[in-house]
Amino acid sequence: MKINPFIRILFCLALVLVTYSVSAQPGLAGTYWHDGEWFYPVEAEDDTAIWVNTLSLHEGGGAVPWLKTSKPDVFRFCHKNSHGITICDSVSRTVIDGQDLMIIYGADKKLENILIRYNGQSRDENYVYSHGFDSILEKDIRTRIKGKYTIPGTDLTWQITNDSIMVSGTSPHPVINNSTRYSVVWELDFPTPVLSLDNGNYLYYQFSLNGLDLFEGVLHTEEDGFKWVEKGRFMYHLYKQNQDGTVPGHWPEASTMILTRGYLGHYPPEVLRYMRNEIYARKGYRFDDDSLTSFFNQAGAWYQPSDQQENVQLSPIEKLNILLIRFMETEKKNQ
Repeated sequence: MKINPFIRILFCLALVLVTYSVSAQPGLAGTYWHDGEWFYPVEAEDDTAIWVNTLSLHEGGGAVPWLKTSKPDVFRFCHKNSHGITICDSVSRTVIDGQDLMIIYGADKKLENILIRYNGQSRDENYVYSHGFDSILEKDIRTRIKGKYTIPGTDLTWQITNDSIMVSGTSPHPVINNSTRYSVVWELDFPTPVLSLDNGNYLYYQFSLNGLDLFEGVLHTEEDGFKWVEKGRFMYHLYKQNQDGTVPGHWPEASTMILTRGYLGHYPPEVLRYMRNEIYARKGYRFDDDSLTSFFNQAGAWYQPSDQQENVQLSPIEKLNILLIRFMETEKKNQ
């Protein structure tokens, strides 16, 4: 039986396109990805794998092959766990809310990490590490701490923005003025939970369930000139007010932006639990757990449990964040 030459040409073209989409996956070499904690540069690419450096330049290390699979934009890489057993993870590349992502799943198929593609203007490696990564970490910190806070038992109100702290009320703490600009203190290439104030003082902060615990920061200077800030006397517990924007709650970013390990790593597991469930609360989810019900009933009028639980719909961002927050909860509890 003769095959129509036109059909033969179409078949060959289709075969070429399928082979190209599966094995080539061009354009990844030279790209940078991050999880809010480390950068993952793709150093090379061939028909079988992309080579990803999974450590920062500060720590050193070599590139690891992420093997290409029969599915476009799906990779597989193997490594040894803490017991010396070789396990293999899978990576799925996808786009959510316009962001190019690499989603890493463990051998148990559970989501373990999310890498976000870095889209800064410069592709110079030194610039990316010294400026691009720093700006990502700084932005995450300022996003986490900004908001309106009150101090129970006083008339003090704190408003923390991206670069300043404004305090209203009587008798503010002598460490801080009524209006103070701040910068994030860095140590060994990483930001610390310390804010340097433009009046020469320092604030040390810790995240709590309802806001921030603030301490005086005590500056130490070593003989070699190295400076570091220690947590000093307790100052205040700042109670974070519900946001006035369109997305209510203590952690509205869990519904509006893709979170990372670096972003979530500063929260204790009990806070992560409430952050994760606040996503459901914003949708009107009715909780069976009494502690969750009590917490969100006190959160504000925005929490309105729905009688139509089957209609609770989550966005792609929320679904992804829930999986990562849950993984981070478990990881922190087991530390």
